[in-house]
Amino acid sequence: MLTLIATQLGWAPLTDADGTPLRWPEGAWPLPLADADAAWAWAAASWTVAGPATFRPVPARGLGPDGVIALETVEDAGRWAEVVGDPALVAFTLVTSEGDRLMDADVIQNAARFEFAEPPAARRYARRAVLLHELGHALGLGHSCGDGDAPACEALGDDDPRRTAVMAPRSAPGAGPTPPGGDDRDGLAA
Repeated sequence: MLTLIATQLGWAPLTDADGTPLRWPEGAWPLPLADADAAWAWAAASWTVAGPATFRPVPARGLGPDGVIALETVEDAGRWAEVVGDPALVAFTLVTSEGDRLMDADVIQNAARFEFAEPPAARRYARRAVLLHELGHALGLGHSCGDGDAPACEALGDDDPRRTAVMAPRSAPGAGPTPPGGDDRDGLAA
């Protein structure tokens, strides 16, 4: 029931393979966020300003189920295939869960196949936009359209909040980031 209501409002929770909504346990906040670069810090700050997401910085330790949200840029296609698989993905968020509880999340960006730039440039993806979207997954948000019970993104109007949300499953070279909208904030608050 929660998922149906949520997708009608423009946001959806992150779910496991069985469709169970995932969320961080109450005691996990503020979430530990590994130190990285300015684009990563900007994405975290954007979510903090948007809603109740709070982070505490910790030293980077690499990927793995250690309870720290980490960032890794993969420049080797073989490593990307080993960790993520699908070479068409610009980035991916690996999550570890126990039941309906998120225990860890790590963001990986695919620099083996795609180029990133700040500010955005033709044929290059805006790192801040990509990291903002993936950090939304790490916080527990799913795609706002195109997945599960949500309508196909293409079937929605251009100004529909599910299609314009940070959590819409789209990525285009040269497109800059937009801040989390009301639907993204509602999902985070829920």
